[in-house]
Amino acid sequence: LPVMFYSLACESFLHGQSFGKKIRKIKVVKVDGSEAGIGNYLLRWIFRVIEVLPYGVIAIIAILMNKKGQRVGDLAAGTTVIKIRENQTKAPFNFIPPEQDYIPVFSEAALLTDKELRLINQALQAKESENYHKVLGILAGKLKTHLNIQTKKYHEDFLTTLVKDYNSFHNKTGD
Repeated sequence: LPVMFYSLACESFLHGQSFGKKIRKIKVVKVDGSEAGIGNYLLRWIFRVIEVLPYGVIAIIAILMNKKGQRVGDLAAGTTVIKIRENQTKAPFNFIPPEQDYIPVFSEAALLTDKELRLINQALQAKESENYHKVLGILAGKLKTHLNIQTKKYHEDFLTTLVKDYNSFHNKTGD
């Protein structure tokens, strides 16, 4: 019986992580990037019982059918699982720090690679370029498609927000 409550207990007390998630450096968060609560974890746990019944087929189908790789429990609870990266003493790119208590706007920013982030920063730093706005527009368009984001934010604001969100998700510091 205690094994049944393992994931619920761990995620609730370890801020979205079980011991396995800690080892794999992944974490459950709300889709908006904020920390999930007990209600979110409880919904995920309830749906897990349903998902595993026919050999996990329901969970597999749900993961394959949605673009964020969410299980049915994640969809019901408004959560997703993100990869956590270790803090780095030096950011490998121009760091745009999020404000204190920053709440990420785009949860999809957690899916960006360091290489993609460097590209965004290079584009944002090229303000002197005569093609600056054109480059930002192309890059923003490609990232919106790649990450499946719909927003009316101006290109520069959108890209800056992505960088802040990424840094917030991955606990980057500007030291």
